[in-house]
Amino acid sequence: MNSKNIIVLIVVVAVILIGSIFLGTAVGTSDIQTLSGFFLIAIALGAFMATGRNVWILIPIFAAWDGRISILPIPFSVSNVAVGFVVVCWGLLWTTRRVRWHFRFNSLDIWLLLMLLLLAAGYLRNPVGVAAVANNSNIGARPYFEVGVACVGYAILGSQRPVAAVLGRLPLGVTLSGFAIALGGTIAYLYPIVGIYLYQFYSGFRPFMAEVLGGETAVAKGIGRAPFLLPFALALGAWLFASRPPISSCSPLRPFRLGTLCVSGVSVLVSGFRNAVGALGMYFIIGSFLWWRGKGLILCAVIAVLFIAGVIGVQSTIGLPDRMQRPLSFLPGDWDEGVKRSAEETVQWRLDMWMDVLKGDQIENWWIGDGFGFPASEMAYYSALYNSGKILPQQLANYFLMTGDLHSGPLSAAKFVGVIGFVVFFSYAGFVAWRFARLFRITEDKRMKTVVGFFGIPAIYFPIKFVFIYGAFQNDLPSLIVTAGMLRLLEESLAPQLARIKEDVPGGVVSRNPVSERPGGRAPIPS
Repeated sequence: MNSKNIIVLIVVVAVILIGSIFLGTAVGTSDIQTLSGFFLIAIALGAFMATGRNVWILIPIFAAWDGRISILPIPFSVSNVAVGFVVVCWGLLWTTRRVRWHFRFNSLDIWLLLMLLLLAAGYLRNPVGVAAVANNSNIGARPYFEVGVACVGYAILGSQRPVAAVLGRLPLGVTLSGFAIALGGTIAYLYPIVGIYLYQFYSGFRPFMAEVLGGETAVAKGIGRAPFLLPFALALGAWLFASRPPISSCSPLRPFRLGTLCVSGVSVLVSGFRNAVGALGMYFIIGSFLWWRGKGLILCAVIAVLFIAGVIGVQSTIGLPDRMQRPLSFLPGDWDEGVKRSAEETVQWRLDMWMDVLKGDQIENWWIGDGFGFPASEMAYYSALYNSGKILPQQLANYFLMTGDLHSGPLSAAKFVGVIGFVVFFSYAGFVAWRFARLFRITEDKRMKTVVGFFGIPAIYFPIKFVFIYGAFQNDLPSLIVTAGMLRLLEESLAPQLARIKEDVPGGVVSRNPVSERPGGRAPIPS
């Protein structure tokens, strides 16, 4: 037995002995907090032993876990905790020389530095957090912390050189992580009594309290929304469309792929989010374009017509549940009046809020923005209204205006970093999208092409969604930074393979249709 195995054995035995003492005491005194802490330590130890030098995979796997562990007195989301855990583990591996630091400056870093400079300018104009403790006037420094955590994750991801086998398992890991969120959220929603306990472990597992309290609400009538289904549904769709041309998932000759697509589509519809339906549709279009270029877009147009006709036909004959009608109610058809009214009111509420921003003085500096943060007194006022259950729609809109959650990517960016910041952010997102599309086209290995497409399809859709569908700069910037980190990781990992491809092709540039995606397996044509 070598020294490494001896150290691992000693650590495991020590944890078991010490843990048994604390576990027995906690069980005897019904100390749920100590029990939870013990299980979390055990899970962390198991995760470290299972992943080893590939512990970085926890960053993308837990990226969608934006809730926190409610039972523990820590104000961090699970995704934040995952990054912190990876940093500690990777630091231990680095100090013992089991891993090396490979981070090299490239063009992606320039865009990140520009964004950080703009955030610094906003902070200087509107200091929050530590600088605000003295006068206790401004709060809201959380987005700065989230950006900092994302930058740490970016640096860790950008320094990795994993083998293809590890990368090939990432889509499965991310999809299973989304399934865990969907399963826990569904159980909490359908069985509120169980959900009350699940919520103690993860705040994303919210019980349906209207049923417990006996309230009659729109949600109780089935028009509510289920965001916990989206990480699984969209990850499943991205995996399908990245592994093969999306049209193959519509063929009855491939029942497994067709069934998987149906699971993804039904989950998106049941979630009740119109932007989720649009996201899955755009994933299909982007995947078709990446695989088949113009031909793929023509096929998408035909499929869209057939899909709309099919939905209208089903609704006219048997009818869809209210929850599934809501995200489709913008289409022509015989929809429930209550569902249509709920969707129209939401749209009108957003339009009114946007007009208030454009005509009002909520944004003081349209060029460089006002930074994050808002008065603590106003936050306390609106929080009291919300907790009382008597907050009016206009007051809720005023709350969103104050916090910058404007349900609009361009307006939220303008509030925090100004028009200049929005241009830089959009260019950053577009640059990441372009690099992913290019990497997908020139990657020939089928397994690696799937991995690139799995992360690349959402990345390509991201700037479209941010501008035209829904965006929240304070949340989307950390997400974009981590996505850029995954791009760096994939580019660096595939660099030797791509270099060999360029050497084999005259002129050093490969065709946009590599051999793996050309019918009949014909050789790539030099550009």
